[in-house]
Amino acid sequence: MDNGHIEETNIVEIDPATGGATLSFSYASDFPTLPETAPAAAPTAKQTNVWSRPALSKTDVIITFHLASDERSNKVKSFGNTSEESKKAQLIASATKTRIELSESKDGELTVVVKGERAKVEDARARIIRDLQTQASRDVDIPKEHHGRLIGKEGALLRNLEAETNCRIQIPKRDDPSSKITITGPREGIMRAAKHILDVSEHESKLATEHIVCPKNLVPFVRGPHNEIYDRLTATGVKVNIPPPTATNEVISVTGEKEGVLRAAAEIRKIVESKKNVTSIQVQVARTQHRYIIGQARSGIHEILAKTGVVVEVPSEESKSDQVTLIGDANDLAKALTLVIERASSVVTQSIACPQWLHKHLIGPKGATLATLVPNRNNVQIEFDNSNHIFLEGSPEEVKAAFEPLNKEVARLQMELAIEKVKVHPSLHRHVIGRGGSLISKIKEQAGVQITIPSEETNSDEIVVEGKKDGVKKAVAEIRSIVTKIENEKSRDIIIPQRLHKLIIGTKGSGVQVIRDSHPNVSIMFPDAKSKSDVVNIRGDKAEVDAVFKKLTVLSKEFAENNYQQTVAIFKEFLKHIVGKGGATIRKLRDETETRIDLPESGSDDGKITVTGKQANVEKAVAQLNKIQEELANVAEESIDIPQKVQNRFFGNGRRLISDIEEECGGVHIRFPSEKSESTKVTIRGPAGDVTKAVGLISALAKDKEENYVEDTVKAKAEFHRFLIGKGGSKIAKLRDTLNVRIMFPNEGDAEKETIHLLGKKDDVPKAKAALEEAIKHLSETVDIKITVDPKYYKNFLARGAALIKEIQDQNGGVVISFPKNGSDSNEVSIRGSKQCVEAARARIEDTVEDYEKQITDTVSIPAQFHRGLLAGRGAKIHELQSKYNVSVRFPNNRDEGAESSDEVIISGRDTKVEEAKEALLALVPISKVIQLPVDMHRSIIGRGGETVRKLMQDYDVNISIPKDNSSEDITVTGQVDNVEQALEALRGKLAEYEAQAEDRKLKQWSMTINVPTDYHQKIIGQRGATITALKEKYGVNINVPREDGNEAITIVGYEEKAKECAAAIEEMISDLRSMFTQEITLDSRYHPRLIGTRGKNLKKVMDDYHVEIRLPRQGAEDPNLVIVAGKDENDVYDCIDHLRSEEETFLLDNVERTQYMSPRQQESHNARPQSGPVTVQMKGAPWQLDIGSSEQFPDMGPSATTTAAVGGAWGSSRRWMGEIPCILSIGAILIAFKCLLIPSYTSTDFEVHRNWMAVTWNRPLKAWYTESTSEWTLDYPPFFAYFEWTLAYVAHTIGFDECLQISMTPIMSPRILVFQRLSVIATDIFYIAICALYAFKSPRLVAGIPKKMRKNAQEACFILLATLQALLICDSVHFQYNSMLTAFFILSMYFLDCGMFLLAALTFSVLLNFKHIYVYYALGYVFFYLVNYFEFSVAKFLRNFSKAISLAIFLLLPFAFSIFPFFHVAGAEGLQNIATRLFPVSRGLTHAFWAPNFWALYNFADLILYRVLSNLNIGKFEAPTYTSGLVQEYSHSVLPSVNPIGTLFLVVIASVIVLTGLVIRWRKVSRPVDFSLFAVFSALSFFYFGYHVHEKAIILITVPMTIFAIKDPKYHSHLIHLSCVASFSLFPLLFTPFEVLLKYAICVAYFFIQLTFLKRYTRMPLGDLLPWRHVASWAVLAIVEIYNTFLHKWLLSDRLPFAPLMVISVLTSIELTSFFGSLIWTTFADGIIEISWQKATCRLREQLIRDMTYSVQTVEDEQDVQIVAGVDTSASSSNPDMVYVSVSFWKYPGLQHLATISDTRILRLPYIPQYLAVREAEVVADFVRTVIAERSELRPDVILCDGFGRFHSRSCGMACHVGALTGIPSIGIAKNLALHDVYETVGIDKKSKVDQFVDSCREIYKSNKPVPGFIPFDIVEPVKLNILRMGGSMSGVFVSAGYGIDLDLATTISSKILLNNTTCEPIRAADLESRRLVRENFDGNRDKIE
Repeated sequence: MDNGHIEETNIVEIDPATGGATLSFSYASDFPTLPETAPAAAPTAKQTNVWSRPALSKTDVIITFHLASDERSNKVKSFGNTSEESKKAQLIASATKTRIELSESKDGELTVVVKGERAKVEDARARIIRDLQTQASRDVDIPKEHHGRLIGKEGALLRNLEAETNCRIQIPKRDDPSSKITITGPREGIMRAAKHILDVSEHESKLATEHIVCPKNLVPFVRGPHNEIYDRLTATGVKVNIPPPTATNEVISVTGEKEGVLRAAAEIRKIVESKKNVTSIQVQVARTQHRYIIGQARSGIHEILAKTGVVVEVPSEESKSDQVTLIGDANDLAKALTLVIERASSVVTQSIACPQWLHKHLIGPKGATLATLVPNRNNVQIEFDNSNHIFLEGSPEEVKAAFEPLNKEVARLQMELAIEKVKVHPSLHRHVIGRGGSLISKIKEQAGVQITIPSEETNSDEIVVEGKKDGVKKAVAEIRSIVTKIENEKSRDIIIPQRLHKLIIGTKGSGVQVIRDSHPNVSIMFPDAKSKSDVVNIRGDKAEVDAVFKKLTVLSKEFAENNYQQTVAIFKEFLKHIVGKGGATIRKLRDETETRIDLPESGSDDGKITVTGKQANVEKAVAQLNKIQEELANVAEESIDIPQKVQNRFFGNGRRLISDIEEECGGVHIRFPSEKSESTKVTIRGPAGDVTKAVGLISALAKDKEENYVEDTVKAKAEFHRFLIGKGGSKIAKLRDTLNVRIMFPNEGDAEKETIHLLGKKDDVPKAKAALEEAIKHLSETVDIKITVDPKYYKNFLARGAALIKEIQDQNGGVVISFPKNGSDSNEVSIRGSKQCVEAARARIEDTVEDYEKQITDTVSIPAQFHRGLLAGRGAKIHELQSKYNVSVRFPNNRDEGAESSDEVIISGRDTKVEEAKEALLALVPISKVIQLPVDMHRSIIGRGGETVRKLMQDYDVNISIPKDNSSEDITVTGQVDNVEQALEALRGKLAEYEAQAEDRKLKQWSMTINVPTDYHQKIIGQRGATITALKEKYGVNINVPREDGNEAITIVGYEEKAKECAAAIEEMISDLRSMFTQEITLDSRYHPRLIGTRGKNLKKVMDDYHVEIRLPRQGAEDPNLVIVAGKDENDVYDCIDHLRSEEETFLLDNVERTQYMSPRQQESHNARPQSGPVTVQMKGAPWQLDIGSSEQFPDMGPSATTTAAVGGAWGSSRRWMGEIPCILSIGAILIAFKCLLIPSYTSTDFEVHRNWMAVTWNRPLKAWYTESTSEWTLDYPPFFAYFEWTLAYVAHTIGFDECLQISMTPIMSPRILVFQRLSVIATDIFYIAICALYAFKSPRLVAGIPKKMRKNAQEACFILLATLQALLICDSVHFQYNSMLTAFFILSMYFLDCGMFLLAALTFSVLLNFKHIYVYYALGYVFFYLVNYFEFSVAKFLRNFSKAISLAIFLLLPFAFSIFPFFHVAGAEGLQNIATRLFPVSRGLTHAFWAPNFWALYNFADLILYRVLSNLNIGKFEAPTYTSGLVQEYSHSVLPSVNPIGTLFLVVIASVIVLTGLVIRWRKVSRPVDFSLFAVFSALSFFYFGYHVHEKAIILITVPMTIFAIKDPKYHSHLIHLSCVASFSLFPLLFTPFEVLLKYAICVAYFFIQLTFLKRYTRMPLGDLLPWRHVASWAVLAIVEIYNTFLHKWLLSDRLPFAPLMVISVLTSIELTSFFGSLIWTTFADGIIEISWQKATCRLREQLIRDMTYSVQTVEDEQDVQIVAGVDTSASSSNPDMVYVSVSFWKYPGLQHLATISDTRILRLPYIPQYLAVREAEVVADFVRTVIAERSELRPDVILCDGFGRFHSRSCGMACHVGALTGIPSIGIAKNLALHDVYETVGIDKKSKVDQFVDSCREIYKSNKPVPGFIPFDIVEPVKLNILRMGGSMSGVFVSAGYGIDLDLATTISSKILLNNTTCEPIRAADLESRRLVRENFDGNRDKIE
């Protein structure tokens, strides 16, 4: 291989003496240099391409159309490479994915050929006509009233017409007098549009409208009888609009075609005219008869009108008038009046007396009995009401025919049937009913009656028995016997200590079973052990219950004597000594005293030993235990006197106060006297020092409670207590809340039943007593009332020893109720007692009487064969019916002789419910219906193994019978009526589905075949059939791919439309595969397995990462190293190739053997020689062996050397300045070291907060964590943070920092505590730094839209800005909190979201919420983000979405379960309530002590200003504000309305939903990927801005996601800096001590410069863009205010206005945050039109200043002043068009010696604006030129050359003018092309013909072979602004125009010198090539092709 180097042989020298070898290498031969240019590739006969295959035949179409010369809007008169028409055609072809060919004939006609799919071709044709065809104009004049028909609703018709014709149609406005419509567009479209408009106008001209005035009373004549005239008129297509009767309008409108309208209007006018002189009369008819006149659907009135021509007007139902008005001709009124009177008197009414309970028997099931009795039922209206009457209404004859049979039937029923009510106390009803209704059902069956038992809600004691008289008598006797038996039972409770229950019950119940066997009629119920109750219930026969009671009493006493129990308080440190070695001591004590001694459980906080046995033995054991303990330590015991009434005040809240004192005093034991004792001695026992401390605390507390609390009593009768308490305790609760007094009523076991105790403060107790005495006084006032009660109900009240009356008396204060004596005629019952009690008793008696009055019994006929089915399942359905309607249902006892055929079922109950129950019962009766279904369908109805039919029967509770032999189509369905109908409907639905499927199956069998080369078959199938399966599912087709080789036919079977769509998709897939960019590379075959990886995972990952296809050679391939890489994007292919080669190189280096570097001969020699000695490697001619001092080997670099540099600024070049690991470790080490230096900083209250939380979680049981309140700093974070505090406490205890773990009411602080807490924060900060590094360097979304060169800078900026966040430093490392650790969880959740791990992200966020609930600020952001990205909004995806939702819910709820379940387990619902109370306090006020910078700070300030102003003006009286006190408290506003938490929550939700919804809509509209960080910013910002009691530290929640989002989108950098500065100022008030004041300033200023430096390094954005002047000005104001607040305020005003400095800072930062919020919304949502308009206006202003030569510029008077020229150009990144490379190429003039080309990146912040390119590019170009000149002044150019125009411009100010003016350097515009439309716009359309002539002459010069010397001036306009150089000789010309600070002649001279030996402007070309190269290499990957 000859590559310009000499090939040498490596020499191996062997030393005979040592056997060692020396291997010599030559650096020149073994490591040759690469050639400067790549060797030319040898031409190949055929390019190998695996994707090259014959083209598939597609359903493409070709259309050809022509544009005449005069129809073309852009003729081919253009310089450059392409015409304007060609450019537009290319754009259209690209947009529509078609091929467009243009061809011009000699006469100027343009032929257009369009190829492609039909729809796309039509779209392209429309676009070509619109863009290339001349736009003509035409006016169409039609009447103005026809315009509306063209426009349509909201302009819809007009828009459709414009779209169809490709024209613009302008319709004059309503106030414009013109009626002409202007059409602009292509001629063909104009003709179609004009025709449509004229057609619409012609149609409208044929229409007409007539209005006829018709009085209201004549409208019925116009309508005619039964609307006959109206229907006849409208049948012709005419629309007649008659105003409704309620309208005041009397005009009838007729619209439609003229002829029909005129006919209808004439007829209506004729009717109105003929009825003009009608007369009217009024007749008085009773209102009840009006309905007979009107008739059904007003048929009576229409009938009278038809017969007599007279209109009858009847007053409305609301009217009270009886007058009926007749209107018509006088001759017809008499006849009409007769008809009216006949109809009014044609109906009569008659009544029959009938008890209400017989009504149902008369009606019968579904009205069958009534229909039999009254055959003419339809002619008579029969009404059953509640007044024991039946009313009949109809004609006299019909009423008489119905009256007689009904009257007879009523008499018969009264003779045969009876009804009786049995008085049974409601508490005994369940015994009458029996278990499961068995007893009452038995009585019903045996007696054949219906029994109705009232519901529990009515509290009625009447059981109604209804049926035949004998049966009723029998049933009543049976019920009374049951009641008598139950009344003899007795229930008695005995109190036995629960610890004795097991002893009495015995082993496996043997003990209690003995008692049960001897007393079988007694039931003994022991309470559940969990209930901790001592009450044992005995129930049964009275005598036996008393006997069992005595036995249990004796047993209890015996067991109690032998199981006496006492506890001994033992200090924990002495417990092991009491137990002794191996338990010897405690065993000896047990044996000596014969007691059972139970020790406390291991790990328990309870220090008590329980001793059980006989009392004497127990006391002996206790004495010995105390003696042992006293011997072990100095245990003291003291007693203090506390009055008994004061003792009770210590026992509130479960002795909580006593327990806290015991724990605080070292675990001393405090013993109070027992409740029954009258002793005042309280004993305290424990270590001497702790006892003294406890005595002091208890004495002080007792004194306070004795002095400030008093007790009193009130006497009230026991029966009054419930009235004093009120319903649900409402009255007493109100009194307690108002006066803060504890009111204690006596319990059932108290001896003093009438004494009410009051305990409370001195001032409140007398008030409470007075209120109670007043209430008692009212209750004691005796009244005597009488009520009327029917005597027949007396027995119900007096039954069972007047039990009901006693119950009423007991419930109502012991009122006296007196019934009349027997034999008395009086029906008055007297009630005597207090007024409230009497009223309550009267209401109860009246309700009871009403219940008795409304009981009825009815029967329903149900065939006997259905009775068993209805009673199946132990009568479950009947029981359910009885419960639902509160009735009693009794079936006949068909088992008794003579009752087999009885069908009557008796229903008893309230009248209102019996009928409903009857209907419900009848609905339960099964029926059978037959449905015919095709035999072929039976199998599908049965289903697999009968599954389908079973499901139908279960779903509808029916039986379905299907013929087994398929001999019949009949299918029988049996069941309840409703169920059968539903089942039939389901079967009909299945039949319709079956028939539809039959047709559907036919349509689904359509098939088509497409030919696809066999090489693509595997691609269509996809990996494991994934692709073909997806196609089948998407289109619902079946795709058959042939297996045999050579068969290209693929068959698609399915719906025709779907099959074609699938075929199109396959063809598009093949087309995409063919259009892929393909490269063949050589990769060592040994590397292929590594590339593939386990099961192809590595290969799949590479293909997914780079979006390419990689095809490896098959086994046995001719070239095993050949690998093919194909992809849609050329950049992706090259990037993948670079990656593969890099990986291959790494693989080979790792695995290569040393001998592989030797030649074959050397390898043989090496293998043959003995390896007896060491081998030495010697290298010759290596670079490191050269002589550094040699000028020959290291020559000096001369000044003429050409350099290419990149501006790097202060941070050096764009190369990586710091690796990932060094960056992380160095930044982390610096931060940790700095935080360690901050350990001695001031101690905020948060130190005590977190120290107390550690103490609480360590010392208190779990259930007490959220109730412990010794310190004011109670635990108010979620459980995970509490567990974290416990972990810290464990660490502190383990390493000996126990002083951190003391619970104290006062703060505890020491240097050791300070160090421990500071180090705990630093330890968690390490976790935060690690997560920041993970996100910054590993998140795939962070740099997804950032060019490759800038990605490392972006990652480093993200990491450093997050890790050094000043807000976290201030809040955590100085002020003290753990926000960094919590923020790390949030960033980790964002990392999971960026990786697409939605469930892990949700889990992490849920964990974070359980650490600190303030992070709910992000919740709505998560909700909206998941709705947009996680769920798929499609009906077809419902199940998938449902499963996703379930998974998401599980991952979200799992942390909550782990968090709160332990608390629920130990404390139940109360534990959860305690957590909620602590987490969400609403008593802290709207704002914090220092107002956070949000909306409410401004609200408070406005309220304060209004208060001051109005108070000074004496307008109104307002309370002074309290929110300026600097305290955390609830407060009300003075002038403005006060705001509650609900109001703020509403604002937060509304603001968040609006902004987040807009964000989704905006990003969907612009098709941009949705990034979660902006969702988080807006969600947190909305919560912070409108939230309730927001702390200033919560601004961290906005800053963190904003930092991440600004890295992703540099457009938001200025917003980030603004937010960071506002955050700094808002956090300054946290630190106020002198040292910390300087420290906080240093931290925030340092972070400001770090942020500014890294952001500028990342984006190269100008400083003015990062720091807008408005932001800098506002920061200056804030800085001045901060300096005044810190250093001057107290000095000037002393202690006055202490809150003013904080308020001013808060208000100013609130204004700035509001500004940030608004600018963020503006930047995100503002329409680009507004921004573009603003930039256009700015550009026009600048252009005017440039034209006026306002900008200063260096002078260039002649060519001699020019020594250096610079060409400038830009190239944009394809991955991010806002990222550009700006290149400046410097050259010596006039010799054109290249000096340097310097390039750098810049961000274009503004969108592209047509004709305003300067707005987008000029500023960045000028800024870069200024930067380069500032760094390298020797390269300052005298002239700048721009690719574009200068003063030759439509506004005389092109790109070159802008660059020259902004840099202050003269500029020249040099362009390669000149578009005629720009020329026309520049010189004016009136000079178009002159321009055309000039162009024609230039074209002739261009075609000639002789170049034109000098230049051609473009002299169409004066003065000349453009010269053309290098025209002729096949050169298309270069166009020169003066820019800024130079004239055209000098510009032309300079340009001609530069172009003297070149075809292009070399400085511009060099800048262009360099910028493009850098874009390819650094932004878009390595590509050979220049874009």
